[in-house]
Amino acid sequence: MRLCIIGFSWFAIIFAFQRTDLGKNIEYQLAHRLEFNLRDQLGKSPALDRKIKIFAYDDLSISAFNAAEIALDDWANMLNALGERKPQTIIIDKIFGYISRSDEKSLPRFVRELRNQKSTTVLSSFLRDTLLPQRPLLDLERPEYNLDAEQRENPDALDWLPILNKNAYGPLPEIAEASPFIGQILYHGLGRVYPWVRVSQNRAIPHASLLAAADLSLDERGTLLDGSVLPTDADGMLPINFTSGRQYYKKAKSMRSLISRARAKTPITDVQEGDTVILLPLMYTGNIDIIDTPMGDLPGGFVHASVINSILTNKWLTPKLNPKIMVAAGVISGVAIATIGEPLLFWGALLLIQTLYILLSMGGFTYLGIRLPWFYPCMAMAGAALTIHLIRSAELRKEAGRLKSALSGLLPQKKMKELLAGSSHIVREPCERVVTVMFLDIANFSATAQVRTPGEVFHYLKDVMGRITTLVHKYGGTVDRTLGDGLLCFFGYSYDGRIDEKHVDEAIACAIEIQRENVVRCFNQIDTQDPIWPFRIGLNTTSAFIGDLGNQDRMDFTLIGDGVNLAQRLESACNHHSVMISLTTFGLSNQYRMTSAGVNRCKIKVKNQSAMLDCIDFNPLLDMEAQRQLADKAFRGRFGLNRSEERYPVNKDGVIEFKSIFADTYLIDFSRSGCCLGLKELLSRGVQFSVKVTSNDKTVEQKIKDQGLTDFRAVVRWSRPQDKGFIHGIQFVDLNESQQLKFFELMREQYASH
Repeated sequence: MRLCIIGFSWFAIIFAFQRTDLGKNIEYQLAHRLEFNLRDQLGKSPALDRKIKIFAYDDLSISAFNAAEIALDDWANMLNALGERKPQTIIIDKIFGYISRSDEKSLPRFVRELRNQKSTTVLSSFLRDTLLPQRPLLDLERPEYNLDAEQRENPDALDWLPILNKNAYGPLPEIAEASPFIGQILYHGLGRVYPWVRVSQNRAIPHASLLAAADLSLDERGTLLDGSVLPTDADGMLPINFTSGRQYYKKAKSMRSLISRARAKTPITDVQEGDTVILLPLMYTGNIDIIDTPMGDLPGGFVHASVINSILTNKWLTPKLNPKIMVAAGVISGVAIATIGEPLLFWGALLLIQTLYILLSMGGFTYLGIRLPWFYPCMAMAGAALTIHLIRSAELRKEAGRLKSALSGLLPQKKMKELLAGSSHIVREPCERVVTVMFLDIANFSATAQVRTPGEVFHYLKDVMGRITTLVHKYGGTVDRTLGDGLLCFFGYSYDGRIDEKHVDEAIACAIEIQRENVVRCFNQIDTQDPIWPFRIGLNTTSAFIGDLGNQDRMDFTLIGDGVNLAQRLESACNHHSVMISLTTFGLSNQYRMTSAGVNRCKIKVKNQSAMLDCIDFNPLLDMEAQRQLADKAFRGRFGLNRSEERYPVNKDGVIEFKSIFADTYLIDFSRSGCCLGLKELLSRGVQFSVKVTSNDKTVEQKIKDQGLTDFRAVVRWSRPQDKGFIHGIQFVDLNESQQLKFFELMREQYASH
């Protein structure tokens, strides 16, 4: 949960910050500039297409003509001269929002030349948030700005294009009427332009440079250029594929020569048919429009050259991968890296992954024109990883002082020393592992506690637990926790994350040795006052979650899972001095088989399950049966558990028959409160089942029915193998005292020997 909180916090912080103006500017200044400049250093900046011709009214032009403005007559001359060369497009980076008095007479001629142009001649407009007096507003009712056609079939098709409350200012009305191509020249900054500016619900103005495309349109996918979707970023902006400044300046020629040749009606030989001509009338000192680009400060007119170059070469900057998803991926990667406990490996992994991703992003940008979001994903990865690593480091330093007291006695000394020598290797976060779980319980411990002083009980219990723990450690097991009169242990996994593949056989071998050692101890204590404590042991191999349930003040490693509960159920169903093993565990054993001595298939009842569960009842004391019986007899004698009721043996082929869900059920003997049944299957202690009583003698059958003894439930109190079957001591569950007496009298009447 803590990792999720840290990861989500970093995701929220980074994602929110990168959407702010400050966040975008930081990414632009640090990441995008690096991308462009590295590409340029490697000589991979895109070359300007040979069809792009740039003419700039520069300081040489001002010196030659002694004028800061190009006269309308010269504009008309240039349009006429350029028109004869049949360029594809002419981009004029000028508004023509006003003219001087000296140009008033030339206005009709300029309008005429503009109207007669065969080339796509694009004029410019600009946008402002406020109204500017004395500036002509662009006529937005022009059909080329109408979005109704795009929205007619699907009114929501252009929801991706937001409405910006801006005023559009364009050429004088008579000039605007002469040109069907007027685009906006709004530069958003951060190396991007608006491909369209939507000024109302059904009006939008394209960027002037995009009008150089043969076919420009909109639909629900975005801006379409010649049938292809324009690659825009998450904000709907068009990233400009700038090249190095030297290429622009090398390409740009002074308008002095162009104007002079146009006046002299000399052919403009450096312009060929199909070229795109860009005219920049404000490139002289003191009036040049300088903008900030990833390649440094450049004249604003070079934006046209960059966009047109992408149109002609189809080399766009293409944003790939959603920034939000990549920030999330960065956080997830950072959290994953932070799980590496070894500091050297942690730093190595963090630096390696970030370096590889940055190199991949740089390579994609340099060679393929692909822009992958890497700056903030790397920030998110580093932030999440470092935060978790620093927290974990502080916790590990603190827990190093608590480790010995927390795990002392639970692990073998060798393992304990390894963990203390490198506490950063301890895996505290919950993890799922396949382990063999051992539940061990001391039979009738509470009865001993009632007749002994607490000090005596504690002394005996500590000695017993110490001996068991030593054996568990001997076989590579871990004592998960003590349970008062028992232990929960597991085999196959250490707190440092290591896995033991032989844990099944080691757990079985450990259980066998525990029971063999304990029965000898019990036998030796028959004639002493020391407690005689039989053990019950359950084993189950399962996938369990292992982790630290403690807090900042203490460590408390434990394991949980349904399989752990099953191990406890196996223990409770086990007979004294035996081992109850799940079929899963037994099936994974390489040492023990169903044909092994002492192995019997058994059924147990599991809580909340209607069907009984098959398992293995394993007797590790076949060669010590005499000691076992004497020890068990002494144990029962001390607590008054030996049978005191007289038992009456019966003939298997008697008048009264017992039937159950188990085939070949037969009666062996009976007493006042129960009976002994023979079955072909072995049932564990605590199993309840229904018994049906019948008789082949009609008189006896009627007595059974009259006394309501036809059906009753029985519970197994003990069971053991005998000959080729198994005998079970059962106790009546739902017969009241009167019914038990009637049943006893009926049975004795039929079977008792006189």
